[in-house]
Amino acid sequence: MIGSSLKVTYSDNSIKEFEITENSLTIPWIHNSNYYAGGSGPLSYYGDGTLIKIGNDFAVVDSNVGFVDYLGKIIFMGKEAQILSAHKYNVKVIDDAHLKSAATCLNKAVYYYGCACGAVGTETFEYGSLSDHSWDDGVVTTAPTCTEEGVRTFTCTVCGETKTEPIAMIDHIFDQQVVSSEYLASAATCTSPATYYYSCSCGEKGTETFEYGSPSGHTFDCKVISDEYLASEATDTSPAIYYYSCVCGEKGTETFEHNLNEVITVTDESPYVVAGNNIQNIQPGTSLDSFLEEFENEETSLRVFKEDGTEITSDTKLVGTGCVLKLFNGDTLVDSKVLVVTGDNSSDGKVTSGDVKKALNHTLGKTTLDGVYKIATDVDQNNKINSGDVKKILNFSLGKITTF
Repeated sequence: MIGSSLKVTYSDNSIKEFEITENSLTIPWIHNSNYYAGGSGPLSYYGDGTLIKIGNDFAVVDSNVGFVDYLGKIIFMGKEAQILSAHKYNVKVIDDAHLKSAATCLNKAVYYYGCACGAVGTETFEYGSLSDHSWDDGVVTTAPTCTEEGVRTFTCTVCGETKTEPIAMIDHIFDQQVVSSEYLASAATCTSPATYYYSCSCGEKGTETFEYGSPSGHTFDCKVISDEYLASEATDTSPAIYYYSCVCGEKGTETFEHNLNEVITVTDESPYVVAGNNIQNIQPGTSLDSFLEEFENEETSLRVFKEDGTEITSDTKLVGTGCVLKLFNGDTLVDSKVLVVTGDNSSDGKVTSGDVKKALNHTLGKTTLDGVYKIATDVDQNNKINSGDVKKILNFSLGKITTF
């Protein structure tokens, strides 16, 4: 009997089930206006007096309450009481009520065995498969750069397993001011400092520029035959005397003698225009040999130098804005002019997107072009740089026009 239970139906048809332990049965204290369950004889109480004990082998003290009849059945308040067998926890039930622990990446799900009546036992069994890893949000273990991808590492919160995913490279950040020839945008002139392109920490060159240093200062080595530089006119016995000037047009204090036949002179058919200290109207893409053919002077006495003083010696090399044409009498410099190649504000003798950008930035007030670079960018020669000049330079760079 121990481990079984007694299912009792009361006179009001309500049903209660009581566990039988240590060969005893306990039921609630039952009473109404007509009787007390437990009979009229002496009662044995448990605890606070709300329970009674029915005697050994289910004998009772009052037949009005319950008794064992001659067939061995337990009769309680006129109803037969059913003795149920102990629970058998041998049923594998897969539901939330029987779940002890959910599946992880290390262990399968664990469930309690159940009884056929629905009761849940204490013994367990495994069911199903391992679950996927439970990944955390990950941490950046290698930061991305502008040249290499980064790495994000994820860790399983259950087993500690890890996995990685690449992080896309970041954009270049052009915030480095490196003063080096590879980043030189324009050399210093007598009126403006050198400009350099900003670079990235990886070495990539940007498109925006910054100024560095000071203007190079005037160099008064140009012999310009013009009234503005005239110191004294020629006489019957003496040649005219002129002040040396700088490529920017500034007049110096030192003088030189000049004979009229020692002047840089273009041919009558040449499209070039000698304007003061400059030679203008030179088309982009003009090579050295083509350029020198436009002058009456002996080619052997004419030499072209870049802004940095390097001489251009290859006949196929292009002449660019800022280059200096020098006329020599033997080893003596007798005259010089600064070249202005229309549309070329980068000194390379070509018109590219870089020239377009500089022209546009000038019109927007972001940068300032001056000297021969301003003259070169003023392609319509109206003494100002505007959207019309930018458009023409753009069209030339795209091949929509071939001359200015």
